[in-house]
Amino acid sequence: RFTDEFDGLPSTAPVNHAHIIDIETIGSDECNDFSGSVKIWDAVATMLFRISPETLKDFLNPEVKAFKLVQKSKHPSSDTQLVIWRKGNEVFVGQFVDLSEEYNIFDYEWDNIIRSTISDDGAWKLTYASFREYSKANLNEAWAGRLDD
Repeated sequence: RFTDEFDGLPSTAPVNHAHIIDIETIGSDECNDFSGSVKIWDAVATMLFRISPETLKDFLNPEVKAFKLVQKSKHPSSDTQLVIWRKGNEVFVGQFVDLSEEYNIFDYEWDNIIRSTISDDGAWKLTYASFREYSKANLNEAWAGRLDD
C-alpha cells in the first residue's frame, strides 16, 4: 500500500496526510482493495518522490514559498500537461491541453482541477474540484480561479 521511503511521510500517517504509494503493489490483489483509499495528496507526493526525493522535499518545505512543476505527457498522441503548484499552504493540481492554435475564445482546456490546503501538521484538505473548465493561456489565470465551464 504505502511505503516509508521518505522521512516525514510515514505509511501509518492519517488518511488526510500524504503518503508514498508502494508502486510495487500496483496491479496486485492487495492493491485492488486499496485503490479507493488513495487520495490526490498521495498521488502528488508519490509522483514528486519518483521524480526525485529532492523534488518532493522542495514541495513540502515551508521555507520554499512557491513550487511549480509543469510536466508534459510523454505519450506521442497526447498534448496533456500536468501542473502541481504550491503557494504557501495552497496547492493547485490540474491537467490541461493547450488549444490556443485551434480556438480563439479559450486557450487551455482543463480536464481536472483540484485545490487543497496543507495545514501546519501536514494534513491536507480538499477545497475545490472540477472537470472541464477553460482559461486563457496563462497558468496564473487558472491559479486565480478565472475559469469558464
